[in-house]
Amino acid sequence: MANFFPLFVEQNEKNSPIYHYYAQAFLHHINEHISHFNFHVTLGLVLALTGIFQLSKHMRMKFRKAHKIIGCTYVILGLLTIFGGFFLTRDSYGGLTTAFSFFTLGVLWIFFTVKSLVHLYRGDHKSHGISNMQGFTLAVSFFFSRPYLILEHLFFPSTPYDSLFPIAMWLSVATGLCICIYIEQNRSKV
Repeated sequence: MANFFPLFVEQNEKNSPIYHYYAQAFLHHINEHISHFNFHVTLGLVLALTGIFQLSKHMRMKFRKAHKIIGCTYVILGLLTIFGGFFLTRDSYGGLTTAFSFFTLGVLWIFFTVKSLVHLYRGDHKSHGISNMQGFTLAVSFFFSRPYLILEHLFFPSTPYDSLFPIAMWLSVATGLCICIYIEQNRSKV
C-alpha cells in the first residue's frame, strides 16, 4: 500500500499511525465510490427497463393505470439516478471534461422530462410521448459509450483510458442528442 501514499509514508514506515490513517481513508473512499457507483448503475438499468415499457403503445392503451404508475416510477428513478451521477462526477475518469458531459446529460434529461410533463399537463399526449422518447434516448445514451470506447481503443491502442473516456462520453451524449433531433424533426412519423 505504500505505493498509494508516497508523499506521506516512506517504505520503512508501514507501521506508523499516519500510514494506517491514510490507508483507511483511501479504502473508505474507494468502498464509498464503488457502492455509489453500483447504486447508480442499478437504478440506471431499472430506469432503462421502465422506459421501454413506457414506449410500448400496447401498454399505454391497454393498461393506462399501470402506464401512469410506471411513468411516475420512471421520473423518480431518473432523478435518483441523475443525482447519484452528479455525486459520482467528482471522481470520474477524464476529470472535468467527463464530469461536464455527465452533468450536461443529466440536465438535458431533466429538461426533456419536465417538457414531457408539461405537455401531459396540457393534454398534448403526442408531444408528451415525443419529449418522453427524447428523454429516454438521453437516459440510455450510456449504451453508446461502450462501442465508442472499443473503437477508440482499436484505433488508438497506446492512448491511456483517461484520455479516451471523455471522448467516448461526449460522443455518446452527441449521439443521444442527434437521435433527439431526429425524433423532433420526424415527429409526424412517430
